[in-house]
Amino acid sequence: MVSRAEHVVDNWPRIFPCLDGTSRRACSTLSQGFALLQGEAHRPSASPVVQPPRQRCFRFLAPGERTEHVALVSYPRSGNSLLRALLEEVTGIVTGTDTRPNRTLSRALSQFGMQGEGVLDERVWIVKTHWPERAGYEPWKARRAILLVRNPFDCFDSYFNMTLTNTHNVSLAESQYEVFADVWDRLVRHEIEIWRKFNEYWLASGVPLIAVRYEDLVREPHEVLRRVVTFVERGASGGVADDTALRAHIAAVLARAPSEELGPYKPRVGRVGASLGRFSSDQRAAVVAAAGRTLKAFGYDPKTQGFPEELRMPKEDRCMQRGTREAMVVNDTAREIELRGADDPFGRAMTRFRKSHTAGDTRPLPVKAGTPYHISGAGTVEHLGGLG
Repeated sequence: MVSRAEHVVDNWPRIFPCLDGTSRRACSTLSQGFALLQGEAHRPSASPVVQPPRQRCFRFLAPGERTEHVALVSYPRSGNSLLRALLEEVTGIVTGTDTRPNRTLSRALSQFGMQGEGVLDERVWIVKTHWPERAGYEPWKARRAILLVRNPFDCFDSYFNMTLTNTHNVSLAESQYEVFADVWDRLVRHEIEIWRKFNEYWLASGVPLIAVRYEDLVREPHEVLRRVVTFVERGASGGVADDTALRAHIAAVLARAPSEELGPYKPRVGRVGASLGRFSSDQRAAVVAAAGRTLKAFGYDPKTQGFPEELRMPKEDRCMQRGTREAMVVNDTAREIELRGADDPFGRAMTRFRKSHTAGDTRPLPVKAGTPYHISGAGTVEHLGGLG
């Protein structure tokens, strides 16, 4: 997947002593998290425990437990929340974000059970960001990165729905694609440039990186989670994880429910490539012309690579990049600029556009099912993405 990628060492120390009864004075973060899920370890008093809706038991890190942050990076609507939720299930550790927690969609994720919204300090280890597509609320340092990529056809359709309903999981009625046909066409042609530049930025970032496709995550969650957990743990352990123990633990986690049900909310459309039919031949050609090389690097070209039918999971060594620097500053707006300018019509300006067509969110656009973001005439939120 990633050209000239190099696979890092293939020897790891055992990181699951609590799973087989082995006694160790110093347990790794993952070992403590796994043991906590199994009921075999006491929770550190300095680490608050969260009780999300599905009775999952996750915790924040104790002071000094980790000394680095791992960036979980993606273009919007690439499955970031699903991967975060699965990593929380596997590790028992809350994931953070650099999004302000008081934003509508962040509040919705908190209500869905994601307790690390807006947390950037030493309490979290893996941190979600959309930088440089847009900046988070403050700079922070990342020592490695998980690049989560999704095909632009499904991404853009999901993004279109999100911006016009202001929810994560509500779908517009089919009639709205006709009403906003011009907006959809301009969004496709504009966003493919953002999608391309975003992914190319992180591939060239210089920090140790693993590239993960959303399509592989939903089709082969066991293997993707094994790769990601091994990658993020490498920085702290420096040795060889017992692959048998890791695989067994992930299998036990995923046996509780299908992976999509372990996410914070049910996706709008689960089938890979389901949105391809919304793209006209001209729009497909525009996507390929604007991002052909990057599109093909991930196997997403419908014409020459048979996407989505011929999509196959790449070998692990093709998804890894060794770093050329120890760390990078995320949200470094003093030195870099966001991919979206202040006047970008499909960034935060979409909020103004939606409100102009919904009387300030008091009359939401027609939807297939679910409850769109709705503010009553009195100015209070009556419903929030089906949570009200």
